[in-house]
Amino acid sequence: MDQLVAKSFYHNRWGTRIVAVMQTPLYDYLQRHIKFDELATGPGTVVDVFFLLYDFVEGTGPDETHTLVFDRVVGTSHSSLMTHTLYQNPPTKKVFAARILERLQ
Repeated sequence: MDQLVAKSFYHNRWGTRIVAVMQTPLYDYLQRHIKFDELATGPGTVVDVFFLLYDFVEGTGPDETHTLVFDRVVGTSHSSLMTHTLYQNPPTKKVFAARILERLQ
């Protein structure tokens, strides 16, 4: 995600776009934890990053191959991606301390 934020900054300045191709479950996981804006694409909307989302579909027969099936395209802005990545709600101090102690044990 850090690379996507950094690279989307360059594309924002250059007036170009970056595309991230990933599986839908990974995107959904990132969206639940980072909660960046999903922007509709169209005139007047600044979309710096496009996510091309695919679902993994396993073949059903012995000779069938696994495949990726297109799901959807989601857009966001560099500023939304950066802000929501950097400024997430921190855990409580108690939870934070418990995580450190757990890792030390």
